[in-house]
Amino acid sequence: MIIKQEFFNFTASKKTDMRFITPFPRITEGMRLLLLIALILIGAVVSIGFAYIFIVILRGTGALTDPALMNDINFVRIMQVMNQIGMFIVPALLLAFLTEIKPAYYLGFEKAYPQHYIYTILLIISINPLISQLMIWNESMQLPESMKAIEEWMRSMEDTSNALVEKMMSYSDFQSVAINVLMIVVLPAIGEELIFRSVLIRSFNRIFGNIHVAVWVAAIIFSAFHMQFYGFLPRMVLGLMFGYLFVLSGSIWPAIFAHFINNGTVVLVTYLSNGGVISQSPEEIGQMDSPLYLIISILLTGYIGYKFYNTRKQPV
Repeated sequence: MIIKQEFFNFTASKKTDMRFITPFPRITEGMRLLLLIALILIGAVVSIGFAYIFIVILRGTGALTDPALMNDINFVRIMQVMNQIGMFIVPALLLAFLTEIKPAYYLGFEKAYPQHYIYTILLIISINPLISQLMIWNESMQLPESMKAIEEWMRSMEDTSNALVEKMMSYSDFQSVAINVLMIVVLPAIGEELIFRSVLIRSFNRIFGNIHVAVWVAAIIFSAFHMQFYGFLPRMVLGLMFGYLFVLSGSIWPAIFAHFINNGTVVLVTYLSNGGVISQSPEEIGQMDSPLYLIISILLTGYIGYKFYNTRKQPV
C-alpha cells in the first residue's frame, strides 16, 4: 500500500536535507521489515562474536571454556552493550542508509521545539502513578489452570530477567555505575527508540494508512520484545507515550529523552535504595493508596498530552 502523504510533512532542515545514493530506494514496506529483521539477526550474531572477542582480550582464551562464563558480570555487561549496539542502533542506521535517500530525516533526527522537552518531563512525572498501578495489576495476573505451564514459564522468564538486573545493579563502584548507565539508560534510549519508533511507526503508518494504529502496533511489539510478561501493560503504555511524542513533535529526540529519563530514574532510585539513602524501591515510586491519585494522574497526563498536541508540527 502506498500512502501519498507522510505524517512527517514539515520542511526538513538543511542538516537533514542531504540526499544519499541508496541501493534500495523503492523497497516495499514488507520487504523493508524483512530487511530489518535480517539486520537484527545478523547484528545479534555479530554482537555475540564481539562479546567473546572482548572477553578473550580481557581474560585470555581460557575464558571460552570456563563453565562460569555466563555468570561473569563483565561478560554479561559486554554482551548487553554489544546487543544494544548490534541489534538496535546499527540495524536502524543501516536500514535508513540502505533504503532512504534522506536517512537522517527518515529516522526523525529533526530539531524539536524547546517546549516539547518541558512537556516530556511533565508527562513522565504525571504518568508515573498510572504506570505503577498498571504494574501492580499486571503482576497479579493469573492464567487459567489449563495454562499453568505457560504461566510458570512466564514467571521463570520474569525472575531470570529480574535476577540479572539485580546482579548488575548490586555493584556500586564508579566504573560499574558508569557501565550500567550506558547499558541500561543511554543505549536503550537511543537504540530502542530508533527501531520501535523511527522505523516501525513509519513503516506501519505506510502499511495501515493510520498513524494511531501504527503507534499502537509498535508499542505492543516494543513491550512484547522485552519478554517480561508481568510488566507488559505498563511498558506498552510507556511505548504509546514515546510513540506519540515522536509523531507529534516530528522528531525522535523527545522520545529518546523520555526513554532516558524513565530508565535513568529507575537506575538512580535503585542505587539510592541499595545504599539506604531512601526506603522505596523503583517499583514503589509513584504508588498511591488512594484511587484519587490515580484519577489525578490520568487527568493530568491527558491535559499535558493535550498541551503537547497543540504544539504538534503535523496534524494527526
